[in-house]
Amino acid sequence: MKFTATITGLVAAIFYSAPVVADWASLGDGIGTGLCPQGGNVLLPVFNDESWDDICASLVEDGCTDNNHVLSQANTGSSGFRRNEDLDCADNAPAGHLTCTNAFRDGYGKCGSSFSPHEQPSCGVQVFNADGTVVGDIFFVGACLPPISPP
Repeated sequence: MKFTATITGLVAAIFYSAPVVADWASLGDGIGTGLCPQGGNVLLPVFNDESWDDICASLVEDGCTDNNHVLSQANTGSSGFRRNEDLDCADNAPAGHLTCTNAFRDGYGKCGSSFSPHEQPSCGVQVFNADGTVVGDIFFVGACLPPISPP
C-alpha cells in the first residue's frame, strides 16, 4: 500500500512538472496589406500542405523558429510565421505538426479575398492560444503582376 502511494506520488509529480507546450487554438481574421502599383493584379501564391512541412517541423520542435519563409509553388509568393517575442519559445509552439499545417492552410483560406484582383498582395492572420493570447502571426505574400494595357 505504501509502495503504491509512493509510485502514484512520483507519477503525479512527473506529470505535473513536465513542460506543456501551448497549442494554437484559433486564428484571427485575415488582414490584407499593401497595394500592387499602378493598378496591377495580385498573382495568387499556390501552396499545398507539404509546403509547410519543414517550417511546421521546426515550430513544433522549437517555438523560436521565426521568420522562416516558405516559397510557394513556382515562386509566386511566400508564407511564414512571426512569433510573439514577449512569450517564451514553448508558448509560441504548436503542439503538433497537424495543428501547424492546418493553421497555415486555414489562415491562407482566410486571406483568399485579399488576393482578389486589384487587392492587397500580402495578408496576415493572428494565431491565438487557448487563453486568447496572440502567439504570433502567419503571413502570406503574393506577387504583383503589371497592369494589363489594352492593345
